[in-house]
Amino acid sequence: MSARNLPTETDLADFVYREARLIDERRFHEWFDLFAEDGHYWLPMRREQTDPLAEQSRTWEDKPLLLKARVLRLASGKAYSDTPPVLCQHVLQAPACEEIDHGANRYCTRTAFFYSGNYMDKLYLGMSLGLNGHRFNRVTRHTEDSEDPTTDLRQVVYREDLTTTGNGIDIKLGALVRITDRVRAGAAIMSPQWMRLNDAYSMQVRTLFSTPDQDGNYDYEATSPDGTYAYRVNTPWRATASLAYLAGKNGAVSLDYEYADMRTMRFRPSNQLDDDYDFSSENDAIKDRFRQVHTLRVGTEWRMGNWYYRGGWSFTQDPYQVNDPQSGQALKTYAAGLGYRGEHLSVDLGANYTTQRSNFYQYAPYLVNATTVERTGLSTFLTFAFRP
Repeated sequence: MSARNLPTETDLADFVYREARLIDERRFHEWFDLFAEDGHYWLPMRREQTDPLAEQSRTWEDKPLLLKARVLRLASGKAYSDTPPVLCQHVLQAPACEEIDHGANRYCTRTAFFYSGNYMDKLYLGMSLGLNGHRFNRVTRHTEDSEDPTTDLRQVVYREDLTTTGNGIDIKLGALVRITDRVRAGAAIMSPQWMRLNDAYSMQVRTLFSTPDQDGNYDYEATSPDGTYAYRVNTPWRATASLAYLAGKNGAVSLDYEYADMRTMRFRPSNQLDDDYDFSSENDAIKDRFRQVHTLRVGTEWRMGNWYYRGGWSFTQDPYQVNDPQSGQALKTYAAGLGYRGEHLSVDLGANYTTQRSNFYQYAPYLVNATTVERTGLSTFLTFAFRP
């Protein structure tokens, strides 16, 4: 390796920033490509743990193939622990280069992801600041065809293009108490995400007739001017509580509860525009139609020799008031998994079953009744991994 190609401290710091950014943006395949052939990924169960194999670890992947299988599982959309997808935002202090050995091609950096502290290794406190970017694209297309042969109008097509971009900030505060070596309890408070958003939109209408006009045209098309609008959104405050029992090397059981008051969501006018609109009608509707939402999650995993067994269940209330026309049933998820991990071969089978009922209006509520949608889903994922 020539001196010109040797990485500098800036190169190493940029590598850390890129690795964090790829995870935050859920670009897992690109994140996996950062690993060297002999790289490993280890998430210990305890802070003072020094050996990933002598006792149970949260994650220990020392072979690229098995780590690749986890990446494929996340990308499949069938991972129970990632339904709905987990939002991640690293808040990094400047990476510090603790070791640079060009001869051995070895480089070590240390990066603090958030501020934290502990008291006698019994009480752990942490805080993180989230800086979030948003981009949302939606294309709405509505087509109506006339079945009346006496009507000259045959078809109407409406299209709406919407792009929403913006950024936001949030704060998370958490505490973890190690009650005993086997029992952990935790709590966290998540602030609203204070977002500044910008909408860019346009509409298009196209009509088709059976007979042409005097110029021989059968269809007509009109497109609106491009529109833009800026505003702010505050999401609800959230609070979580958790309890976990670690059965040594044999397994673990966890219980999580989350509370959010959807009535506290708010739209705000942008302070960058001279606009008197205050979103009072939208905010009043939010307060009248939404309610407090409770979420409960239970999960367990047990090990018997080379075999691993896991199961999980989650329950999330519908956010609408019970008497609201769009009120539905809670989202329920049932999960189970079976895995075998040998010295060279690993096999994992997971299954998720979800059920939910919701209501929505296809047209304005004063024109039609709400449409009820019953959603059930069954997904399975089978993973094989071979380590030479």
